[in-house]
Order: sequence, then structure tokens, then C-alpha cells
Amino acid sequence: MGALECLHHRGPDETGIDVIDGDAVFAHKRLSIIDVESSHEPLSYADGRYVLTFNGEIYNYLELREELAREHGAAFATLGDAEAVVAGYHFWGERVLTRLRGMFAFVIWDRQERRAFGARDYFGIKPMYYLESPDGLYLSSEKKALLELAGPRPVDTASLSHYLTLQYVPEPRTLHEGIQRIGSGELLRWKPGVRSRSSGGSGRSSSPRRSTTSRRSSTGSARRCATASGCTCGPTCRSGRSCPAASTPPRSWRWPASSTPAS
Repeated sequence: MGALECLHHRGPDETGIDVIDGDAVFAHKRLSIIDVESSHEPLSYADGRYVLTFNGEIYNYLELREELAREHGAAFATLGDAEAVVAGYHFWGERVLTRLRGMFAFVIWDRQERRAFGARDYFGIKPMYYLESPDGLYLSSEKKALLELAGPRPVDTASLSHYLTLQYVPEPRTLHEGIQRIGSGELLRWKPGVRSRSSGGSGRSSSPRRSTTSRRSSTGSARRCATASGCTCGPTCRSGRSCPAASTPPRSWRWPASSTPAS
């Protein structure tokens, strides 16, 4: 709970925790803006098959909901944008990322397949940090929550050098050893026992790039995946389809097969 409370300023309106079949733990701090009364998170969909924790804003969510209902008979229990994301994943799979217009970072757990899927928007407006430990894998929208879980971490001297030279730390590194970021426009696939990394079809460069960061989360081990999210809104583009943030789908991202837990 201490790690979750580190994110209270991101979502002071509600706290939600869902322990999922011993496989995953989702913890969410909600800032209620759209559909205040109904869109509680973590959010379940398809009779509980999926559990979502979502941060951000989908500008074209009304159009997506209408299309999903018309073309696929999708039913919705809320009036918010978060449910459009998980419903889109249910009917379109990973292709939902090409349909989202907005800023986002999210993780979906599929109870039936026992796997996690998540992504950050292409410009990385909403951040996602991760930490590997002997206990498993943790993700969060802010580094301070991971530090609360793992305790003090040494300064990453290479990242410090980047910061002093460039005035920022290039992705995926951070100023703390063992804590990194999922890159802007990258997607996450995770399943117990599966650790691999591959580039997607968007022409990923191996050289570090500067990102614009402004907010989400999950923990995992060989048996366990979990997420801790905060929710906040940054500057929003209300122009819907003209928003450039979804002009290119995210790249694929998986944990390295040879990776070792952070020390």
C-alpha cells in the first residue's frame, strides 16, 4: 500500500486493487474526469475475462464505442474511454493500438490466456517505469513507487553523465540502477515463463532518443504480474482525429530471454 500511496497525487479520487487468480495484482489511483460514477478501476470486461488499468485520455472514444457496438455488438457497462480500450482489445486484438487517438499508458490482463498486454502512446506522454527483482516484475507510472517497493537504488552513473551533458536521460534508462522505462510507442506482452525481446515493424532504432514524458503499471515474476497506476491528465488535444499521438502504432516490446533480475 505504501507504493500505491506514493501515487495518491495522481489519482486522489479513488483507490482500486484487484488480485487476479494469484497471477496478477492491479492497483489503481483514479483521477475521475470522464464518467465519474461508473468507470471505476481496475476495470473488468467480458464477464471478467479482462482486467484493465488505464491512464490517459482517448479523444475518439465515443466513435470507437459506436463502431464496436455497431460492428461487433459490443456491450458497455460504463460511459468512459477506458472501456473502449479493453473492448477494442477484445474484438481487434493488438490492432486496437492503431485506432486509439490520444495519450495513454495501460495494462490489460487476460484471465483466459493468462497473459498481460500493455502499451504507451507513441510520443510517450504517459510514462511507464519497470523494475525486475527476485520477487518478479513491477511497473508503475512513477519511479518513486518502485523505489518504495525495492528500497534505495544506486545512482546509474552513465545516466547521470547523460543528464549532466544533455539535460535529460535518454530512454529507456533512468537515474537509478535497475529501474528503466518502457519506451515511447512500445507495447508490452508478458506471460508467465516467457521472456523475450523483439522489434516491431515501425523501424525501431537502437540509439536512445529523447522522449516527452508526462504518466502507469504492473508486477510480474515467473508466476506473477501486477500493476500499480496513477491517473492524471496533462495538456489535451481536443481535435480528435487530427491528434498526432496515434498516427503511428507502438513498437513491440518483450523482456529479454537472457535477462537477470536487477540487483
